[in-house]
Amino acid sequence: MRGMDIFCVQETRGSWAHILKYMRLLLRNYWVRASFGNGCGGIITFISKASAPIDSDIVEQVIVVGRAHSVRISSDNFQQVTYN
Repeated sequence: MRGMDIFCVQETRGSWAHILKYMRLLLRNYWVRASFGNGCGGIITFISKASAPIDSDIVEQVIVVGRAHSVRISSDNFQQVTYN
């Protein structure tokens, strides 16, 4: 049974240093795209490496720092855009 392909976390507190330290086991199986606001919450999107094995197929666009971003995953066969 495959796990969840994409999951989004909102109102996070922390930094990339926290992701690398406390979520290192998740990083084995998931790519991470994040936007942290200055003095406010942030957002993190986890993308399964089983679903998107090539990191360069994932493009993040920050819409509002710490509040909104889009993640586009594309290959020869499909394209998916997730807004968080």
